[in-house]
Amino acid sequence: LGCRAENYADMRRDDVAVRLIEVEQDVDTTAQQNSFYTDVKGLDALYQKMKPALDAVPEGRVCSPFNQDDGPREFHVLDPDATQVCFDEVTIA
Repeated sequence: LGCRAENYADMRRDDVAVRLIEVEQDVDTTAQQNSFYTDVKGLDALYQKMKPALDAVPEGRVCSPFNQDDGPREFHVLDPDATQVCFDEVTIA
């Protein structure tokens, strides 16, 4: 159903995958935002479907779709608790 490494877990079911990454113990999480990624198919279509709701999110809390240097395409939303919710398009087997 997924994989687990030293600080990384990947869980998949059908067309959805969630990655969890453990923060190192010496990181002050009170001074940083936390984040999680949800892997999806059709990232741009999802963004367009969510856009009316995202337009109501305060300025500076939505990062529209972009390509990472290492290949994945993603967009981010910063929730009111400063958790960065990331949507990432990858090939899901």
